Amino acid sequence: MNYSEVISGLFDIDINNVIKVLQASIYSDKINKKESHYVVHTGFTFFTHKGKYIEVLYDLISKRVIRQPRNENYSTNIPLINGIRVTGDGEYFNRFFPCLISEIDDNDMFIESEINHPFQYLNIDDIVEVEIKGGNSIVNFKSIKIEKNKVIVEYPFQRKFKQTIFFDGLSFKVFDDNDEEYRNDSHNNNFKDLPDYDRWLSEEYGDDAETAFWNNE
Repeated sequence: MNYSEVISGLFDIDINNVIKVLQASIYSDKINKKESHYVVHTGFTFFTHKGKYIEVLYDLISKRVIRQPRNENYSTNIPLINGIRVTGDGEYFNRFFPCLISEIDDNDMFIESEINHPFQYLNIDDIVEVEIKGGNSIVNFKSIKIEKNKVIVEYPFQRKFKQTIFFDGLSFKVFDDNDEEYRNDSHNNNFKDLPDYDRWLSEEYGDDAETAFWNNE
């Protein structure tokens, strides 16, 4: 899945295409930060049915979609901008470079631009344009350009998905609070006596569930 496919899916009006991309994602702590990578933010965030705020990243080298929690601490560390390059050395990608992919094709060949005063975007909730250094002048970009099948499509810098996504630790789907699986919390009989959130942590972390990455302590 290339960046064009990821963005077109995440920014699609059809939630099924959004789900398809999320289903291909892996946790950020499963990425070896010491390996060569070029990870960018997609500008896409969503809430799970348990109220967990998640952001979606993409590695241009491994072609992997990455997800990680986004809380107040992360909000102050990484601007929510589609195409901004990020990095990290622990479980999460929690730092950024003042670099923005301003244009990219369907082979993931891209043009990288330098952001002017990048830290000004840390405390901006809704980012509709980004200042880019262009020689001796400053240019305001209002979108990221993605070429697909020789057609250039412009996407906004952010999409804060409004619809809640159900995630049981194994798969994503459209959330329906009348869903029997959600109400009975019986997706996995091995964890039928645990609340869904605890089951999720246990499936992912085993005995280390209490140190799961989305704890905010």
